[in-house]
Amino acid sequence: MKFTAIASLLLICFAANAQAKTVYETAKAANLTTLVAAIDAVGAKKYLNNPKLKATVFAPTNEAFASLFVALNTTPELALQNTVLVKGVLDYHLIPDDVIYTKDLEQIQSWGTNLGNQLLTIVKAGKAKVRIYYGAMKFDGTTDLKFGGYAQITVPNVKADKAVVQVINRVLIPALPQA
Repeated sequence: MKFTAIASLLLICFAANAQAKTVYETAKAANLTTLVAAIDAVGAKKYLNNPKLKATVFAPTNEAFASLFVALNTTPELALQNTVLVKGVLDYHLIPDDVIYTKDLEQIQSWGTNLGNQLLTIVKAGKAKVRIYYGAMKFDGTTDLKFGGYAQITVPNVKADKAVVQVINRVLIPALPQA
């Protein structure tokens, strides 16, 4: 079942590539309905529908959002009502002004996100495995799972006009300010 869903997503993404769609149109064509609903909820459609947008966007699957909603004991409808939180999470999924293809990655690199001083660390392990670490990174390179984790790119390098979409299997959660 999971293989079929990923294969279908790949076909949709390749079809979207052939038509050079924007990030928003690519997410819609790939049936990333929860991501599209989040984009619409915070009014980011115009920004992500810009064919001149130069960025890398990490796009969680519907299953990734569903897992997050279960973990938070909430529904998509309730979660999407908190537009300040949703905007912050979406901004954390966007690296502005850098179009990052997996073939161009070094072994370990960090990039600033659209969420100000919040970084994502990307680790490449061979040709097929790329992980995006988020939240609280320890100095030894591991992740403090209480405050962070990692997502894996499941559908890489989907061209969206001047941007690239990397489909991922988890929702990236930014580090919370320490009290």
